[in-house]
Amino acid sequence: MKEQAEAKRRKEREASLARLAENFPDAWQTVKQRIEIGSGKAYEEACRFLIDLAEAYELSSGRETFDAELRRLMAAHGKRKSLVQRLVKAKLLSSV
Repeated sequence: MKEQAEAKRRKEREASLARLAENFPDAWQTVKQRIEIGSGKAYEEACRFLIDLAEAYELSSGRETFDAELRRLMAAHGKRKSLVQRLVKAKLLSSV
């Protein structure tokens, strides 16, 4: 019973990530919009969204593409210490 519930949850998660992967440019735009707000809550939302994006990239085009896009994003927003701390904690960035 527990295995069935886990399998169903995993299948739903993969379907959600596949939908996200259908339009990566819009997904990155959403992340940028959250970051532009500049609040802790918006940074948390951006970080959660980036975690989902990383997983979606792993299932579709590979983590290297995500890492390149994240580097591009951080070139513009890397001075936001609170955001950087959240991304390091989520293991999306190595410590700075």
